[in-house]
Amino acid sequence: MKRGAGWLLLACMLGGALAWRQTESARVRRPGTAAGQNAAPAGLSDSASVWVNGRLTPAADRGVREIASNADAVLIVLRDRDRRVCEDLGRQLRELLRQTGAGTPAIVLVDSASADAYRTYLHREHVRASLMVIAPDDVLTAHPWVPTPAVLIRHGGAAVGVAHPIRFPNLRLWSFATELKPLLH
Repeated sequence: MKRGAGWLLLACMLGGALAWRQTESARVRRPGTAAGQNAAPAGLSDSASVWVNGRLTPAADRGVREIASNADAVLIVLRDRDRRVCEDLGRQLRELLRQTGAGTPAIVLVDSASADAYRTYLHREHVRASLMVIAPDDVLTAHPWVPTPAVLIRHGGAAVGVAHPIRFPNLRLWSFATELKPLLH
């Protein structure tokens, strides 16, 4: 193979991988689909992230202000299946809260049906966060369905963050703390 052809082949392979990653990261599993249906290959777990942003609904904003007053806060939006399916969730939340520091309130938002189970889960996983009962779909005004698990950084009435809606086994290459690091400092 000629010298220039090798570089061309490498560039084409890289371009194809990046195009695949963009289309794969845009896929979000909708409610009712089978677990693992959109599973990302184990080596490309970072492509299973979706950025989420918007304004908090009045109910979510009111509840967050009761816990965090006017301070910025880390909002962790979870559905009951996240506790059961995400093998790495506890470690990721501990890592995230270590990175945010003690001065930033952390609030886990769950629906009423899973509140007791999440109290037990957070205690068992040594995750120190307040628990707020609200349906995950009632957190952001612009998102009728928020993919979960999601971590949002709240500043005022706005929130921006990342969700990991695509499941895969074991550890994620890119955790919430890694992805949100620019927003946390």
